[in-house]
Amino acid sequence: MHSYERRHGWKGNLPNVLRDNLGKLDTYEDDDWRHAIEKGSYVTGLVLSVSERDAVIKIGPYRGILSPGDFAWTGRKKPADLLKVGDLAQLFIQELRDNTVRVQLEQQPGPQGALLAIDNPTGEIKAMIGGYSFEDSKFNRATQALRQVGSSFKVYVYADALERGSTPFDTIVDLPFTTISGGQPYSPRNYDEKFEGTITLRRALAGSRNVPAVKLAEKVGINTVVDMTRRFGITTPLPPYLPLALGAADMKLLEHVSAFTVFPNDGIRIDPHMIRRVTSYDGALLEEAHPEVHDVVSPDVARTMTAMLEEVIQFGTGIAAKPLGRPPMHGSWATHRSSPPACGWGSTTNKFRSEKKKPAHAPRSLFGSNSCRAPSPEPHRWISRMSFPSSSRLASITSVWTPRIPPPPRTSPPPPKQNRQPAPISSVRLHRLRSSTRGSSGLRPL
Repeated sequence: MHSYERRHGWKGNLPNVLRDNLGKLDTYEDDDWRHAIEKGSYVTGLVLSVSERDAVIKIGPYRGILSPGDFAWTGRKKPADLLKVGDLAQLFIQELRDNTVRVQLEQQPGPQGALLAIDNPTGEIKAMIGGYSFEDSKFNRATQALRQVGSSFKVYVYADALERGSTPFDTIVDLPFTTISGGQPYSPRNYDEKFEGTITLRRALAGSRNVPAVKLAEKVGINTVVDMTRRFGITTPLPPYLPLALGAADMKLLEHVSAFTVFPNDGIRIDPHMIRRVTSYDGALLEEAHPEVHDVVSPDVARTMTAMLEEVIQFGTGIAAKPLGRPPMHGSWATHRSSPPACGWGSTTNKFRSEKKKPAHAPRSLFGSNSCRAPSPEPHRWISRMSFPSSSRLASITSVWTPRIPPPPRTSPPPPKQNRQPAPISSVRLHRLRSSTRGSSGLRPL
């Protein structure tokens, strides 16, 4: 989110201790200073003095010098063009030494964000971030926010097609066309405004081609695609119109992340949960989680989808995650006409699934024209900061979201569940997860 803010320039209008009568320079104490000040954290700093060359900053017991290199992203040359004595600026702690601190100027993000990580084999939620600051907003964007998921929805379309007999090597025509959806003419376009002619389904998914996805949804039937999402655990209303194939419907982050665990999990999904067990002080078991296990698609469909999604990382819209070097990686990135890929899912097969989203408080576009870009879509930036055994398998999904307050509960009953009865996780894993490695997908480079 801070990278997004830097790309959109300096906003200014900082609160000022002197102007706003918040205290005096020598006695002011910010709430941020009551917590531990550590390297890598974002804290509020008080501007004590400003000169032509630098500015002196106070952060609790520390003092720092803000030089031009520390605010180069703003495009300003002098500290006086940005700061005034008494300003309260947000700073990134780069280094702490004795009573001095090295900082970089930042600004409070306008968009909010969330991150959710789920362990695929167990459904355990390993990490959840519901917003930038709980003090600023109690709204949990990981569980409550609704927003369009973009082209990451295409995996449901392709999974439905594979289940109905299609193969990755079947061809489809990526050329302009017009169809009728909801009684109105509908002409989908690709994000790059280009067309590739006759291509395979694996190429269409790797390149996040919109026209083939809509044609495929029309071929299998958009209602069957909706039915497929229900099997994946999606409960939010999904209008049965062809733009749905491109993610034109609101979904919850938790449900979307949980749904993606199906592919590396050989076709099964385990309900996400946050508590493994509850014990007393002396170790007596009081409660233990027994999540429901859902049989969603066949192992063949799940493995074929996983193989196709590998090519998103190797050759397609998720190639930015390739340098992470955690083979085999898989992904599904969403796209936008005015930006690079802005939403996507990536994994190393079977360990963790996470999703990162960057929303504003009210629904609005995070895209613009010219130099405006979408928030960073790269889940590997989070993954690369995690430490896992070399044998672990890890998955991630990242998405651009703008939260919306959930609609009132539906008066009609929810659609019937299409799953089998709960079964012990161990028996499912014995049946489906026979080995820790997958066989060759048989797919050749694009």
